[in-house]
Order: sequence, then C-alpha cells, then structure tokens
Amino acid sequence: VRPLDGENIIEPFDFYRSTYAPMVEKQVKEVVVDSTWALELPQDSSAIEQFVADFKAFAAKYGVVFADKSEKKLRIFMDAQTTDEEYRQIQIDDGQILIHAGYPVGVLRALYDLEDLVESVGTFSFEKKTYRKKTKVKTRIIYSFSSLYTGTLEKDTAISFPDELLEGYGRRGINGIWLQAV
Repeated sequence: VRPLDGENIIEPFDFYRSTYAPMVEKQVKEVVVDSTWALELPQDSSAIEQFVADFKAFAAKYGVVFADKSEKKLRIFMDAQTTDEEYRQIQIDDGQILIHAGYPVGVLRALYDLEDLVESVGTFSFEKKTYRKKTKVKTRIIYSFSSLYTGTLEKDTAISFPDELLEGYGRRGINGIWLQAV
C-alpha cells in the first residue's frame, strides 16, 4: 500500500529509535579503557582465571586487548574482609580501576558489573565513581517458563536449560531454578 502524498510513514519501533536509541548510542565517559591498559591479578588467581578469560573475550569485542604492562591498570584484589561471598567494590578513577572482593564470586560479579556498564553506553568507558555492592537476598530462585512442564529431568536438560540460558540467569544473579515435581 502506497502512502498518500505528504503522509509520514511510521515504521515499527520508530518510537524506540527516536526516543531510547540515542540514550544508548556510544557515549564516551571520563575513563576510557583501551589496549594501553593492563590487567593485574592477585598472586593466587587460579580460582578466577576463567572469569578473567571471559572478561578479556568480552573486552576484545570492543577492541580492547589488555597489555602485559602499563601504568594504566585494572587491578583485582581478593582482600575484602567480608562474610558476604558476592560483596565487591569497584573504584574507577583516572588510569586505574580497582576491584576489591573477598571471594571469587565477588570478582565474577564485579566483572559482570563492568560488562553491564560497558553495554549501557556502547563503549569501554566509565564514569569516575566507586561502587559498593553486597548481596541483599542470598537465594534467588525463579521458575523457568521456557522449560518443559513434566518430565524435565527425564529428557535432555539442554532442551529446558541450554547453556546460554543458564549463563544469562547467572549473569543476573539467579542461583536456583524451581522445577515442578511430584
């Protein structure tokens, strides 16, 4: 159907492109992380090696390949004195980003927080700010509406819970899935 002369054509999701998309288009913040930055780990980093490898792969999607040595550093410390496993503090300043956690899962959550900040602005840049986060609710269980209703454990679990879905749940802090059972 051809629109009438002078009539504006409204495409689906035009409201999004005009209202919300400009808010998430690449916004460069005060602290820009690029390939001149180094990533410094604690001495015994075996418990967080996979988390850091995943973070490096995420950074590479934005063109950031961490240098071996640099004055600008993203440093991870496992020194926070806390009983909260997910506690983390992220301090972002000129030339340095400091992550303090008491447990490996706190480091994982901090790296996820940085990834979320990057995705929210579209560039590997951050505001100068200090974030302190701790767990408010330890058990976070959801019902997976996309899973099979009956015989969930009798079938291949990849049908109801593919790895990508479980990874997404984990990124959002979900640590349990409620299953229907009799």
